[in-house]
Amino acid sequence: MAEGPPRIRQALDEALGFTVIEDTGTAVAAELPLQGLAVNSLGQAHGGALVSVADALMANLCGPPMDLRGVQQAVTVDLHVHFLRPARGEPLRFVAELLQRGNRLAFAECRVQDGEGRLAAHITASYALRPKD
Repeated sequence: MAEGPPRIRQALDEALGFTVIEDTGTAVAAELPLQGLAVNSLGQAHGGALVSVADALMANLCGPPMDLRGVQQAVTVDLHVHFLRPARGEPLRFVAELLQRGNRLAFAECRVQDGEGRLAAHITASYALRPKD
């Protein structure tokens, strides 16, 4: 696991089995093996799995990811996905970046590359930030 701030991990994140390989605090890279829940009936990446991984990575960038009680601090308001090609080959690589963070909203994007390095999906999202206690 890469160095970086603590990350909120949820059951779905664990089930998908992605691994964070780099974390700068404003950008994060992760890899996802093309197996289990990440594969659809065609043998390629399941779109829902791609979106779930991207959402988890982007939400953690909007942080701090969690408060002292371990409660997440950003919730998805809006998410747009463009599937550009079937994602085949592994590992799939995700690169998420924080675009802007305000007092109440944050914006991020994530690019997903297949095992051959081709851009397979581009995902953008906005997040509501929980008020500080």
